[in-house]
Amino acid sequence: MTNILFMLSQLACTGSNKDTGFYVDLYDSNANQPDDEQPANEPNSTNQPTNEPSNPNNQPTNEPTNPTDTANPNDTGNPNDTGNQNSGDPTIDDDGDGFSEDMGDCNDTNAQINPNATDFPGDGQDQDCSGADAVIANIGLINGNLDTQDPNNAGYPLGWLNLGGAYAWQADNGQITTINGSTGQIFGAHSQGGGAVKIWGDYGNNPLSPGETTVYQEFIATTDWTPADKVFWLDIWGTHHSADPLQGNARAYGVIRCFDSAYNLQGDAVTQALDTNTQQTQWRKMSTWVRCNANTTIVQAVLLFSQTNTSTDHGAVYFDDVQFGPAE
Repeated sequence: MTNILFMLSQLACTGSNKDTGFYVDLYDSNANQPDDEQPANEPNSTNQPTNEPSNPNNQPTNEPTNPTDTANPNDTGNPNDTGNQNSGDPTIDDDGDGFSEDMGDCNDTNAQINPNATDFPGDGQDQDCSGADAVIANIGLINGNLDTQDPNNAGYPLGWLNLGGAYAWQADNGQITTINGSTGQIFGAHSQGGGAVKIWGDYGNNPLSPGETTVYQEFIATTDWTPADKVFWLDIWGTHHSADPLQGNARAYGVIRCFDSAYNLQGDAVTQALDTNTQQTQWRKMSTWVRCNANTTIVQAVLLFSQTNTSTDHGAVYFDDVQFGPAE
């Protein structure tokens, strides 16, 4: 039934990114990657199916700036703005963010920190002045570490649904295979001793979105829980291997999608992408967030592989250690 609902959603999706943003772009600490390396392009609406994020650069107009950036916001238009200098008067909004200390601003010299700010989980900072750094809450994601294959469907990861058919569970320390058989190379999962999900091009076999392979989980509102008006975070680790690297315009990334009860898209956000410019055989952290609006009753965490030309876009990617849920 879930697959049927999701398939219907693909026909109904219309919308644009709102309240979204990239979180971090990090490589595994063991990978010795340069800090300034970025993918050449993020998913672009000109070469993606119409049900993908409509903002081609995934740059929302209201995206928070780097919370560690303490540069003077200059002219805020607030006559009480003291240029990030604390006046000592708790009734004055010193940093021009709309909140004074008496209104709950826990750092009135940094406009990126106030009770209305988005708190970035795991960065050690309390951007929303809640008293603690946000964490990604447990939403009930099944097999997020992707260490377990489905006992009733051997060769596939437990708990994850699929459109496109081109996916499999890959064991840590297992042989890497392609359509030509074993490559003779060994796969190393991000978390040793478990596994990961392998995704490759569907070569047109997805009837709703040819050129896309999606592996996903979705969460539907109940009488006790709703995704409406919540900020959701998606953290994943991804790589492509030298045994079967990405080619052409093939790319892969994570997506958060917010739907209403009729599967009309209410909001979405994409992570950074793996593509041919991404260094091979090194795990990369990919993250994003979205604030689902008041009409949202369904939220999805999606791992996606995209082809724009099945003659040239080849290769496979691996995703591991997925974290998804509301920030609390």
